[in-house]
Amino acid sequence: MLWLGKILLGMCLLVGVAVSPVKAKADAPQPAITGEFGVAIDAVTGKILYNKNATKQGYPASMTKVLSAIILAEKLKDGEIVTASSQAVKQDPSNQAFLMQSGEQLSKEDALNAMMIKSSNDVTYAVAEKIAGNTKAFAQLMNKKAKEIGAVNSNFVTPNGLHDDRHITTPYDMALIAKEALKFPTVMKAMGAKEAVIHTNKRQVRIVNKSKIHDNPLALGGKTGYTRKAQNTLVEILQKDGKTVIAVVMKTTLAQEYKDIAIMGNFAFNQLNVKNIVKKNQAVDSLKFKDVEVSLLSSQDYSVTFKKGEKPGYKTQIQTFNHPNGFKAGDIVGNVNVIYQGRVIKQIPLKSNKDIIIPVKKEIKEASKNENKQEQGAAHVSTIMMFLISVGVPVAIYVGLIIVRNLRHRKSLGNI
Repeated sequence: MLWLGKILLGMCLLVGVAVSPVKAKADAPQPAITGEFGVAIDAVTGKILYNKNATKQGYPASMTKVLSAIILAEKLKDGEIVTASSQAVKQDPSNQAFLMQSGEQLSKEDALNAMMIKSSNDVTYAVAEKIAGNTKAFAQLMNKKAKEIGAVNSNFVTPNGLHDDRHITTPYDMALIAKEALKFPTVMKAMGAKEAVIHTNKRQVRIVNKSKIHDNPLALGGKTGYTRKAQNTLVEILQKDGKTVIAVVMKTTLAQEYKDIAIMGNFAFNQLNVKNIVKKNQAVDSLKFKDVEVSLLSSQDYSVTFKKGEKPGYKTQIQTFNHPNGFKAGDIVGNVNVIYQGRVIKQIPLKSNKDIIIPVKKEIKEASKNENKQEQGAAHVSTIMMFLISVGVPVAIYVGLIIVRNLRHRKSLGNI
């Protein structure tokens, strides 16, 4: 058996990560935004880079749908069908371009697009019913998921963000939820889509996102929200120069929400350093098996970000897997685990640079041969027995019938 069980653990272990901290200097004053609450975080670590009442509670409105979309991605299989109930179609409409009819059906993928591109309240409600049976049970799933990812100052009641006084979150919690969305490619694709064609069992509809999220070249995706009490809310995931930040504004105006995001995002980018720790196909370690040395190659580029004036604070762990039958060049044989504050925040697959063939031991071959002989012998005996049974039974029946006939014949002669 080939066991690759090597684990290496160290501060900034990979080549080029051990950087000297920049000399600390006074933080630049953060610029003002219009929104009452705002935050920008490092999307890798979750560290707060801009803070205006970041942990103060408010109403998220349709930003809520990002959490509902994550649960949709987790709970439903690809292609699974969502059906609009009579209660779902009664939800206050978020648009007039695509409104569900009772009994209308659409796929998981189309439901996700409707939720993120058109902010469909009826579709989101139908998704909640599909997954949990009712919206109360779905809210329990939402709150459970929120707590798991660290969004501990929130309480979700409605799946679509329609107003309820008990339905609250914070900018920081909402940023953590968006950070979680980065783990789900289908959710990110929908959040970044400008338009799509929705197919139901009754029709085909082209939907378009009329927000200005896509006017921002730095935006990977985002989600708007609005209710009278929440006012305008917005979350955007932004990327620039190898840095990814998440900005959230709550209780702002339609005219200012995108400016607020830009102000916080730019400030956050300027707070960060970025360092590449591994490049695709870089050999990050090697292992020796008998006389063969195998290099462990990174399957991708990966960089880390950290606040200027601070130490990076990352650790890396190289872990290899059990491969009892050997492996081929290009097979995944382990991971580089990137660790921040005791949590694995990224796993980078490692691949082998060559084949390792494990020969079958002689005694195993002999045992296999013996087993085959025994199986063949048993099969031969079984074949003979089946032949005897198939031939012997009819012969026995035939002889029996002759004996019975003779006995009857003798009896009839006696009566004469």
